[in-house]
Amino acid sequence: MIQIIAVFLLLNLSVEVFAVTPNEKLGLSKNELEWLKTNPVIKFTGDPNWLPYEAFDEHGQYIGIVSEHLKLIAVMTGLKFELVPTQTWTESTELAKQGLVDVLSETDDSDLKSHLNFTKPYI
Repeated sequence: MIQIIAVFLLLNLSVEVFAVTPNEKLGLSKNELEWLKTNPVIKFTGDPNWLPYEAFDEHGQYIGIVSEHLKLIAVMTGLKFELVPTQTWTESTELAKQGLVDVLSETDDSDLKSHLNFTKPYI
């Protein structure tokens, strides 16, 4: 529990520190900055019941560690993450396989590697 609290405190501090334009702190290339301009909205989905990583609360709000990371990325890059809600993890993975979402939160040992490009793990 202490580790999770520490992560949230770090993320909250980071949001304040990185409240600048993307290139000021991230050192993005011209191509990367252009990509951000031409792709300002990213459709995202994840596991609707995978706490502490992610879930929906009783009010339908997306919560968890992944939610906090997306908020930080949005502040740092100017991207807007459009959440595509699902009822099950299977529904989420089907949306990703069909190309109906741009980003899916997932572990790097996934069987979805044949369908998706994975980033480096951040947790």
